[in-house]
Amino acid sequence: MPEGDRRLDAGGGCVGIGENRQPPTIGVKSLRGLLTAMRCRSPEAAWTWVAYTTVALLLASVVPSPFRRHPEWNRVGPDKFLHLVGHAGYAVTLANAFGTGRRTDREAAVLAAFVSTGHGVVTGRLQERIPGRAFEPADVVAGLLGSVLAAWGWYALVDARPDPDRST
Repeated sequence: MPEGDRRLDAGGGCVGIGENRQPPTIGVKSLRGLLTAMRCRSPEAAWTWVAYTTVALLLASVVPSPFRRHPEWNRVGPDKFLHLVGHAGYAVTLANAFGTGRRTDREAAVLAAFVSTGHGVVTGRLQERIPGRAFEPADVVAGLLGSVLAAWGWYALVDARPDPDRST
C-alpha cells in the first residue's frame, strides 16, 4: 500500500483506502481529529508542509518593515504575538513531520520545539541586516514560548488518542 493512501479507522488509527488516492474523509470536529488527520498524510506531504511554513516564516521575518520602530515595544508589542503564533504553527507542522518517521511522539515534540526556536534565533540574526528590522531577544522568547506550548499541546493531543494496538 502506498504511504499516502491512508484514512482514519474507528479507533483513530490510519488504514489503507486502496489505489484511488482519495484524501482522508473525516469530519474534523475537534483539534485532536485535525491532528490525527494531518498525521495520516504521507511523510512526503508532511515535509512539504514543513518546507512551505519554513519559507513563509523566513520571508515574514526578513521583509523590510515599512513601519517606524517603537522603542516602547521592545519587550511587549504586537509583533511578539505574531512570533508566538507563527512559531506555534511551525512547531505543530514540524512535530507532525517528525512524528511520521522513526521518532516517538515525545521526541518529535521536543525536536519540533528545538528546531522552531533555532529558526527564530537564526532569522532574528538575519534581521540585523534588514532595514527597519532588529534582533530582539523578546522575539526569541515569544517564539520559544509558542513553540514549547504548541509542541506540548500537540504531544498531549496525539498521546491521548486511542491506540488500536493496545488491548483493553
